[in-house]
Amino acid sequence: MSDALYNETDVFHPSENQQHVSFEHYITEQHFIDQNDLHRAQQVSSESKTRLVDVLIRLGIMTDIQCQTALAAYHQLETLNEGHLEHLDPDILMDGPLPHKFCQENALLPLWESTTNIAIALTDPTDHFKIRAARLAVDKELDLYVATLSQIEKNLVRQEQDPEKITDTNTPNLNTEDLDRLKELASEAPVIRQVNGILDSAVEQKATDIHLESERQALRIRYRLDGELHVVDHIQSHHAAAVLSRIKLLAHMNIAENRLPQDGRIRTTIRGRNIDLRVATLPAIHGETIVIRILDQDAVELDFAKLGFHDEDTKNIQHILNRPNGIFLVTGPTSSGKTTTLYAALSDLNHSDRKIITVEDPVEYELPGIVQTQVKPEIGLDFARVLRATLRHNPNILLIGEIRDLETAQIAIEASLTGHLVLATLHTNSASASISRLLDMGIDDYLLASTLSGVLAQRLVRRLCDTCKSEIEMDAELLKRHIPGQEHLLDGHIQNGKVKIYQASGCDDCNHSGYRGRTIIHELLDIDQNIRQHIYNRHDASHIEKDILEHGWKSLRGDGLLKVLAGQTSLEEVLRITGQGK
Repeated sequence: MSDALYNETDVFHPSENQQHVSFEHYITEQHFIDQNDLHRAQQVSSESKTRLVDVLIRLGIMTDIQCQTALAAYHQLETLNEGHLEHLDPDILMDGPLPHKFCQENALLPLWESTTNIAIALTDPTDHFKIRAARLAVDKELDLYVATLSQIEKNLVRQEQDPEKITDTNTPNLNTEDLDRLKELASEAPVIRQVNGILDSAVEQKATDIHLESERQALRIRYRLDGELHVVDHIQSHHAAAVLSRIKLLAHMNIAENRLPQDGRIRTTIRGRNIDLRVATLPAIHGETIVIRILDQDAVELDFAKLGFHDEDTKNIQHILNRPNGIFLVTGPTSSGKTTTLYAALSDLNHSDRKIITVEDPVEYELPGIVQTQVKPEIGLDFARVLRATLRHNPNILLIGEIRDLETAQIAIEASLTGHLVLATLHTNSASASISRLLDMGIDDYLLASTLSGVLAQRLVRRLCDTCKSEIEMDAELLKRHIPGQEHLLDGHIQNGKVKIYQASGCDDCNHSGYRGRTIIHELLDIDQNIRQHIYNRHDASHIEKDILEHGWKSLRGDGLLKVLAGQTSLEEVLRITGQGK
């Protein structure tokens, strides 16, 4: 391969009369858009660090065809047309110099090649990184053509497989004409505005995820607010395909694939905030369903007190984290805030004299000063492989997104034994159950006892709305039945056999739910000599809990009761989250 680096000016130039005119000025001078739309797009582009062309299309200011025409004219390049596609080399994608996956991920379409040149279609000729990467990969001169995203995706699929052979009992086949029409609909301004409205409303209402579910007669839209799903809209079935396709296009998914699950990601700016959207599709009997998880970096407060931890509990957690080595686990079900708690811990530990590396799937929020790595099992980059590599970088602190198997657990043990502080999550229902889980995985009891420093189990409960919550009195004896072994938590709260607590009411501020926001309830297991002895004896979770409750330990439900007494949540909510019969 040639050692010469790609030089952008060797491939495209603005015309001579455009050399001193920026592309932004060009599209206003040629009346593609007006100044107000340009300023709006530039602001979003700057805030989201997204290319201006992508923003113009995403906001519906310009269609993809208009952008294609403008870019081609400005850079004196040809637009991709049907005449070019008739000469497309059918073997260049699967057997050519550019890997098929690279073309899919970067929206590049190889067209044909000669001994010295290769023709490639792309959406944005100012994307120097993609062009440089392609140039180095093929070691040939590039002939560039400007195409729309739909043109590239359609022909990537066409070269990979014959669309007419796609069959499925649950979803109709998409022939080329249908696929073209669907992409055109997904790029039309009304559909773009509708999708933008769904995303904007979800962020405004502080939803954690959006569910778009295909039903027989409509597309149901639901937001998850404070952990509960709420129906917010229905879209008529004949508009549903365009809306779903629009989301798939934004997430860089294969729009022609509706038989298999897909995952994607959208980075955007909504209401002036940087939002990361994780998109997942799933085939269903009436069509695809899509779930969009909303990760709002600006809304996350990585502070133990703001997450809902009492001062004393924060000190106990920090005491464990200040040990030079050991394993600290955070456990709980999906969407219980485990990663956020670990990020808060890293924020406390993040100092310039410490090397911190995280291994996650996926990386949810970017943390300054910390090396964050995302696993990619599809290319063999799994937790175990990445973790072995990270140990060679000699970190002081290592965060493991999740301990899923024996191999990952053993590497965590090894890291702890060699002087590293290891933070990780584990899916168990209680703190003491984590011990049984790791022993069942195959970890030797003496290794677990010598490396495990602490276990934090947590749940998220809805906070009572401060505007409308109402005070009630409850029989103290009845309340004690819900916290066996922890009746002492009611000391100082009982008057005349009654305890004052609060319940949900409902008002306009909380959409008449009685709740607004969420907070954490938790239980913390500090591994002392007593618990180490339980590990050596391989005692089960119930045996361990019975013993430590007698020594004044506060359980998950006990912490929930303290928040009930403080008026932060309701007893019904704590019982719902922790289980009525526990």
